[in-house]
Amino acid sequence: MLKSLINLSKYLGEYESFKSQLKNHGIKWVTTDNSFNSFLAIINNQHSTLGQWYKDAMTILPDNEKLYLKFTLLSGLRKDESIKSIMLIQKLASNGKLGEY
Repeated sequence: MLKSLINLSKYLGEYESFKSQLKNHGIKWVTTDNSFNSFLAIINNQHSTLGQWYKDAMTILPDNEKLYLKFTLLSGLRKDESIKSIMLIQKLASNGKLGEY
């Protein structure tokens, strides 16, 4: 509910006033969606699900997509980071400068 009110105050151009009123009344935003909770959600999930998905994907993907998926898995990069990295690798390789990566 509070998140909706914050978004509405931003839409109406009253966010600073709304934020001030929250502070004056001692209302604090407490977020439980942090990295640690995300980590716990992954750990508490069924381990075999992700591993099985990866194995299944490797049986049906074309070679270039398998390579991308494996690169992303081993590097630990986020999706956007891995896409940028692969594009840079391809650009450097086509210019004969892969050693600069």
